[in-house]
Amino acid sequence: MGMHTYLQNSSDKFLDVELPKIIERCDTVGQAKHQAYTLWNREYRMCPDLSYEGLMDHVVDMWNENWSKYNMGGC
Repeated sequence: MGMHTYLQNSSDKFLDVELPKIIERCDTVGQAKHQAYTLWNREYRMCPDLSYEGLMDHVVDMWNENWSKYNMGGC
């Protein structure tokens, strides 16, 4: 496996496995951003296709998608 493939697989793992776990266990989007950044900075920063700004966009998008199913519309 080449380095590019390894980095792509790492990025995919972070976005498809780790980030959804973070979203599920956080109470606020701010907390999710903090936990995602901490993990990204510690273990996944080498992924060339995932910048800090891109990470924050993914967190917000996933947060909104995940929690929209619980939005009862004006409760």
